This record gives sequence, structure tokens and C-alpha cells, in this order.
Amino acid sequence: MPVIKIRRGTTQQWAASNRVLQLGELGLDTTLNKLKAGNGSTAWSSLAFLQADADVTELAQDAVATALANGTHSNITVTYSDNGNSISLATGADVVTTTSLSNTLTNATTGYVPIGDVGSADGVASLDANGKVPDSEIPTAIARLASPTFTGTPTLPTGTIATTQTAGNNSTALATTAFVGTAVSNLVNAAPESLNTLKELSDALGSDANYASTITTALGTKAPIASPTFTGTVGGITKSMVGLANVDNTTDALKPVSTATQTALDLKANLASPTLTGTPAAPTATTGTNTTQIATTAFVKTEISNSVQPGAVYQTSAPSSPAVGQIWIDSDEDVTTFDSNIIRRKAITATAGQTVFTADLPFIDGFEQIFMNGLLLVKTTDYATSGGNTVTLTSAAAASDIIEIVSVTGANSVNTYTQAEVNALLAANTSVAPLSISANTTLVAKKRYFVTSASALTLTLPASPALNDEIQIVDASGNASTYNITVARNANKINGGTNNLIIDTNGGWYTLLYTGATYGWKVG
Repeated sequence: MPVIKIRRGTTQQWAASNRVLQLGELGLDTTLNKLKAGNGSTAWSSLAFLQADADVTELAQDAVATALANGTHSNITVTYSDNGNSISLATGADVVTTTSLSNTLTNATTGYVPIGDVGSADGVASLDANGKVPDSEIPTAIARLASPTFTGTPTLPTGTIATTQTAGNNSTALATTAFVGTAVSNLVNAAPESLNTLKELSDALGSDANYASTITTALGTKAPIASPTFTGTVGGITKSMVGLANVDNTTDALKPVSTATQTALDLKANLASPTLTGTPAAPTATTGTNTTQIATTAFVKTEISNSVQPGAVYQTSAPSSPAVGQIWIDSDEDVTTFDSNIIRRKAITATAGQTVFTADLPFIDGFEQIFMNGLLLVKTTDYATSGGNTVTLTSAAAASDIIEIVSVTGANSVNTYTQAEVNALLAANTSVAPLSISANTTLVAKKRYFVTSASALTLTLPASPALNDEIQIVDASGNASTYNITVARNANKINGGTNNLIIDTNGGWYTLLYTGATYGWKVG
């Protein structure tokens, strides 16, 4: 059953608020357990507490008198004496009383109600077996007890008992106090003390009849928390609010770098032309790789170890089945034999700190080439010779370095070049300086050109070469099949012919030796 609560508070709370109670509104002092009734204008502190008996009686009399005065009746006069605590009702002459009714309906002769008056208009009603007036004799304008339907403006006496409708009923059925209490309780629904009356709700809404429209308009000017889109000039936001307190709006050149970051950057190498220190390490390429990938010492040693360096042949025609790396010297004469002991190669695997290396046979001083891990060393700067067969490095080799001694020996030979001829032949090969090129170039004798171009190019031979001039061309980038290298003969013959040399084999290494006007440049 719903409970109707009145306004309540402690003595201290009422003194603090000192509010004005509405007319008939009750207030309970929970400290004193006393009630006050409001009149709509007097503050709480000026109202008197209600007296339990006298005040309740007085209120009850006032309520009854007011109800009678406001009721609908004819020829009934209500007289209320507040001081005398009495209510008097006086009827007019046209009001029927039991006495007048009895005198009117009773036959003056027989003393009975005429039978013709029973159930007739302006007559009397009969009674059924239950002593009740039959429904058929009751005018339709009179409401029935069961589910009556009133018209006009019905007024019920105070204390009328009716059936309580179910909560939520929305019809013309009578609402009992229990129904009203439930409806009010459901409406309040445990609302806080400060918002459990319509007045408090109105005040909270600013007495705005269009509160929903006002709030919708106000919200339309606000940005959502998630992914807001601002317009105009946004102000009031500092860099600290967004976690950028240490960020300055400076140019890139002036932006500060922390000491830790700078220290870390100082330990990194530039991508362009880096200068490395210590012992740099890199991934070792697979055997046979021919790209711009860095070659580690392990890769170089493997390549050298896998290479074949047979002796040279000296004859007028190319060998029918040459070995990889074999040297062929065209004699231009009918000489078919060549003593392989003249040109010798010895590969030695160094130990840590080793500086002295010895060839198998004595060689002619000045006509040797010394390689370390495939790189040609410079005499005097990188090494010195002594004893006819010994090479001493300026800087000691590391463990497993490969030292190669390619030399002209002093062994006796038959059907070979003379010493002077050998000296002249090797003189053209002792100072082959390496160059890296990637554009059209006019070649110079005694140079080794590493071509690193990513496009086709033309290399032009010297116009006036000297006998035994040598030029080496290496397709270092391994792109010759895609980007052909054209060697322009520059009016001199190549292999006795008048066509330019086209290099179209990836990774090719070509040696051009000038033999004179008859055959021109010989290609090996």
C-alpha cells in the first residue's frame, strides 16, 4: 500500500530553512514529534504547533462545515457555530420528511397506501423477497451501487468507500485515496527530498516551460568528447593540458634534443658515406653473390679459396677448354709452348700477426704482384721484397688472411720470351690503378675500370696507344646483360677487326692488351 509522507525535519533543520508551508500543508518536527499546519504566508518559526485533541477536532469541524457549505442541496440551511462546536441543518417547506411522507401516502380512510401507487410515478416502490426495491422500479437516472456511471459534476460525501483501481488505470473510474497514494508514490519514486514536489522540480528546471528545447539548443553548441570538430578560434587550451608541456613551437633547426637522445645519435653512423670505428661486422653474403652488398673477410676468403688460378698459356690461338681464371697470352707468332714456371701464383693462409711470406721459387724483383684477400698491395707502401723469394708486409696480417704472390720466376725456360720481352710484358701490368666509373669515359692505359653504371654507356679506347698498353674493364655492378657496355675502338683494331667490343655478360672481366697496328687490341 502506498505511503504518503509529509514534510519533515529536525528542530535545527526547520530553524535553518524557516520555510513557508502551503495552505493545509503539514510539517513534522522530528525532534519534538510535533506538527504545524501552513497557511501559505506565515514562516515556520511563527506558526504554532497543532494541539493533539482540540486542534484536530477544530480542523475536523471546519472541514465538515466547509464540505456542507460547498455541497449541492436545495432548501437546506447549514448553520455552523465555531465557538459552540455545533452544526445545524434546517429544511424548507418543500422538503419531504418521514412525517409528511407518511401523511401524504397513507389513505385517509383505510390507512394504507393505494395499490395503484405502487411502482407508479410519484407513487411508492414495492419490495422484493429480500426486502429491497426491485431494480426495475428504480429510475435510470439513479446510480446503481455496482459500477455506476455518473454525469454532470458528481460530488461524493466524505468517507465514501469505493473499489481501488489497479495502478496505472487511465479511465473515468473513481480514484480512491489508496489509488491516488499509489500514483503519487510512483510519481515521486524515491526522489530526493529536494526534488519530490512539482514546485521543487519547476525551480530545478528554472521554471522553463520549454526546458527540453532550451537544453537541446545549448547542447548543439557543445563539442562531443569523442572526436570533436571545433570551429573558429579555440582558446583556453594549454600545451600542458594535452601532455606537451615540454614542447616549444620552434623551427626544426631550433628544436632541442635531449642529452640521452644526442648520445644515442652520436653512436649511430650516417647512411651516406659512414665512417665506422672498431671492428664493424656485417652479414656474410652467400658464395657467388655479385651485388653492391658489403663483402666481409669471410666472404672474400671463401671466394679466393674457391677460385682456380691455373698457369698461363702462350700461343697464337685461344685455348679450346680454358680453366676459370686462366691467362692466355697471344704470341702473334708460331710458338706453341710456354713454360708455366715463368708466371707463378702462391696462396698462403696467414697466421695472426704474420708479416713474412715466402714463394716456392725465386722471382724477379720488381715483377711481382702481392694480393691480400683479393686486394692488390702497393710495393714499398704495403710490402717489401728480399732474398729473391720473400715478401714482408708493412702491417701484420690477421689470422686467416689470404696472401697471394703472383710473380715472374727466374727459372730456365725454352721457347719462351726473352728476359727483356718478359720485362716489357710485365711492365705494362705492374701499376694497374683501379677506377670506378658510371658514365661515358675515355680510357687511359694501365688502369682497371670498375663499371658501376645503372644504364648503358660507352668507353672509348685511347687514340694513340703504345705497344703493351693494358686496360682492364670489370662489370662490377653485374648489369652488363641489361645495360650493355660498348668499348669504342677509336680507329684502332680490336682482335684484328674493325668492330667495337660489346660487353653484355654480367660480371665480366676483360683485359685489353695493345699488340700493334696489325692486330690492335687483343681481348682476354
